[in-house]
Amino acid sequence: MITMFRSVSLGFLAVLALTGPGWALDQREAEIVVGIMEQVAAISGEPIYYGGGGEVFDYDTQNGELIPAAGFDHDSWITAHDAVLTGFMASMPEPEFNAIFAGPLAQLDASTSLSAEQKAAIRADLEPEIAAARAARESGQANADAVRPLLPRLQVLVFGE
Repeated sequence: MITMFRSVSLGFLAVLALTGPGWALDQREAEIVVGIMEQVAAISGEPIYYGGGGEVFDYDTQNGELIPAAGFDHDSWITAHDAVLTGFMASMPEPEFNAIFAGPLAQLDASTSLSAEQKAAIRADLEPEIAAARAARESGQANADAVRPLLPRLQVLVFGE
């Protein structure tokens, strides 16, 4: 559980550095990115997650080269990949976004295998990462309109639902 939070939140911090103010995807670009994500996920069997653009690029480079054929290089792909996913996060209703963290935190609190001190330390480690996720969600507002029509597809890619 902690590893999941760390890998997700490290990706959140990376997108903040890559997508500056004034840059936003248009709906056509978002559609292309999601289409590539779907194809790579279907072939690799791996889920799509925020911060995983480099892994998707590497897999595609070894197995198909869809990304370069669509006009992306490594850096522009990662920027677009993460912009789609922050737009997805920004488009989520607030209760749904909060539930992503509430469930695991409730499991942490309910754990009988960890001491109170261990739980407090884990929670303290996670708080800045949750704050980074909220900041990434906020930065995704610029891409929310472009991504909104793709929400059902992204829901499947990210959550498998």
